[in-house]
Amino acid sequence: DIITKITVKFNVNKFNDKIRNMHQKLTEEIKKDVSQFVPYRSGELDKSAYIRDAGENRKEIVWHTPYSRFQYYGRVMRDAKGRAWVGKGERKPYISNKMKYNTSHHPKATAFWTIEAKKQYLTKWAEQAKEFFHD
Repeated sequence: DIITKITVKFNVNKFNDKIRNMHQKLTEEIKKDVSQFVPYRSGELDKSAYIRDAGENRKEIVWHTPYSRFQYYGRVMRDAKGRAWVGKGERKPYISNKMKYNTSHHPKATAFWTIEAKKQYLTKWAEQAKEFFHD
């Protein structure tokens, strides 16, 4: 499986319950906001997203389907024989064809969905993080 992810990292020296709660809630909000940029045909890619701990003070949002990678990069991938699906351990290079996304369910669907969401929502996410400390 190919895993496409976005990493959410906080550099804090001391975790307390409020900070852990803020980190989890903010990561859930980011996952929700990014969702509208994720390509959607059957919904499997969007539904595959989950949050996982990724080490010290880090959480990741992971999209976990066999096709996450080429959907994220927005390029058709084929092996030397032109096959879209290859065997275990085989690699598929990108070809120049850009993918066209169906936008009927997610009008903002695009490649590099985490980057596009960040452009639109980074200020909102920062403000939400600040609000947790003012409560």
